[in-house]
Amino acid sequence: MAFDPNDNPCVICGPDNPIGLRTRWEAKDGQADAEVAVPDNFQGWRGVVHGGLVAALLDEAMWYATYSRTRASVLTVSLQARYHRPTPVSQRLHVHGQVLSTRHHLTECTAEVRDGETGVVLASARGRFMPDKSR
Repeated sequence: MAFDPNDNPCVICGPDNPIGLRTRWEAKDGQADAEVAVPDNFQGWRGVVHGGLVAALLDEAMWYATYSRTRASVLTVSLQARYHRPTPVSQRLHVHGQVLSTRHHLTECTAEVRDGETGVVLASARGRFMPDKSR
């Protein structure tokens, strides 16, 4: 089964997910970028995006960066997130992921969530991805 990024139920990027973010990614040459404003129904503490959703945005950025390089569906092997500052709800965020290297079928990436106005890094991550053999 081939992966179609426009036909999926993903809470981050699925275009038909009624409760999802429907984030649109620009991805090429091992890099991925998106602009998103997370609505307040995804908050943890009042006014702050839930940390799990921030991690999901970071994961998604790295996934799309890897997909743009390999054109193969991949699975997350590991994800290490760091939260630098609270990520505000309902404000424009810029999410960026990039491939660092690929060795032995493992692709290593980094990602950042930045304030869309100031460019301040709010969260960052490193991750590893491997081909999804089931697709």
